[in-house]
Amino acid sequence: MKIHEQITEYKIHCVDDKGATDATMRGKNWVLDDFAKSIPVDDLRKVTEEHINAWLEDQINRGCSGRTANNRFHIVRPMINYYRDMGMKIPVRLCKVKRQFETPPRRVYFTSEQIETVLSYCNPMDWLLIKLPFDSGLRLTELTNLRLREINGRRLDYIGKCQKQRESYMSPEARKRLDDYIAKNHITDYLWRNPYDKTGKPYSTGTIYKRIKRVLAYAGFDEGYPHALRHSFATDLQINGASTMESRDMLGHESVETTQKYLHGLDGHLQNLFDQYKFGLIVKPEIEPRKQSSKLDDGAVNFMRKLAEEFASVA
Repeated sequence: MKIHEQITEYKIHCVDDKGATDATMRGKNWVLDDFAKSIPVDDLRKVTEEHINAWLEDQINRGCSGRTANNRFHIVRPMINYYRDMGMKIPVRLCKVKRQFETPPRRVYFTSEQIETVLSYCNPMDWLLIKLPFDSGLRLTELTNLRLREINGRRLDYIGKCQKQRESYMSPEARKRLDDYIAKNHITDYLWRNPYDKTGKPYSTGTIYKRIKRVLAYAGFDEGYPHALRHSFATDLQINGASTMESRDMLGHESVETTQKYLHGLDGHLQNLFDQYKFGLIVKPEIEPRKQSSKLDDGAVNFMRKLAEEFASVA
């Protein structure tokens, strides 16, 4: 088989055996096709680490970030492992593929108080588009494709990433407002039905993305974006006492390492823990409240104050 045929077979495997969604495959298709066009061989059995390293360097030269280039390699690597499992001999040594330098990711999240500020700027639909991800940790694609049949009281039963059955919950206030929205808009299937689509399909993820980003910017949070609401959900759990394992379960992650990337609200608290549990010291940090900014860390400040007060009461 030539490389294009090999990639086509792997794509079929991703859909039929792994349950990859159309949204997932759109990203995979572009990366795998670009990989096939860019490397100077016509068969995966001829691919070496030099070819992959040159392809990754070319990604950077085209203007991609190191994080994007590394993520694209993480799409190619499973394909190589798949064919190796199928008995194909591929000479590439994956351990020799060079990881591209990544700048620190944006760490944007919202406190519950800031979410309330954003909600005050919302119409009924936008209110739900902000509140539901913050209440339940929905991803953008999951939010976009919510259907009436997936709502049972305050529980959301839906198909999440990698076609996994997921369960999450909304607040009583969100449920009440959702009932009003459903009744007023005569919703019978998709919650965010596109009135211009005669088949009853919902708005696209791009449209929902723009709506959420627009209302966040209007409320003064220019660096906000939809996935930050999921980060905010995770950080709010931690600030309110959830363990990392509990947060992992509520986020639907397979690994704790993935969950830890979402937890921003407790940055900088380790010194206090070391001082208390290792060195027997009680230190009340002098923290001045900050004005709202793109760093969005007021919730962390409040948590640190509460933590210091608890330490002081123990002493």
